[in-house]
Amino acid sequence: MNVAHPFMEGNGRATRIWFDLLLKKQLGKVVDWQRIDKTSYLQAMERSPVNDLELRTLIFSALTDDVENREIILKGIEQSYYYEGYEKRDEILYACTRAWCYLRMCRAALNMLQQVVSKLLRRAFCCNVYTFSI
Repeated sequence: MNVAHPFMEGNGRATRIWFDLLLKKQLGKVVDWQRIDKTSYLQAMERSPVNDLELRTLIFSALTDDVENREIILKGIEQSYYYEGYEKRDEILYACTRAWCYLRMCRAALNMLQQVVSKLLRRAFCCNVYTFSI
């Protein structure tokens, strides 16, 4: 998913959250992202399309079975911002940035939904239906 980069912003964060959800469901574990060094992680990610052993080793060493610990999950999201170049300085700035990114993703999802509904309406009524906006 991270190689495909389906989003304009937040691909790494979305991939890490998705990966944690898969690990939690399949193995009963999550990654404690705070235990993974930024430089090592970014280098391993860069090399992973050719050889993913380094990335798997980093992740395996940071697995925890403490899947219900909200602190690990929330700090993992914070760590994701750090990996992507944000500083761990101002929690208010961090919260605002996070909210802004989620709003952008929601807006993109609503735009896609709007297009799908418009197509369905056109098909259902066999005519041109004015595009509606949300």
